[in-house]
Amino acid sequence: MRTKINIKGISSRTIIEEDNGEIYLVKAKKSRIIMKEGLQILEINQKVKEAYSKNIILETTAPVCSKTVKLLNDNEIKIIEK
Repeated sequence: MRTKINIKGISSRTIIEEDNGEIYLVKAKKSRIIMKEGLQILEINQKVKEAYSKNIILETTAPVCSKTVKLLNDNEIKIIEK
């Protein structure tokens, strides 16, 4: 069962959940995730790493720009598209 977690320095509107030792960043939206959001995801990942020493898994309903996919994969962030 997933539980929502709060991390200092990350907006409470950002949905971050923990399940079986994995940390998920949930983005439920319709429009494409572009590079600008990818850079924000990297910032969130850095704060999660400081708190939990783990990389996040991006779980999204939106398509992800190919350049953003490469950026996130290069920074060891997994992407799950639902």
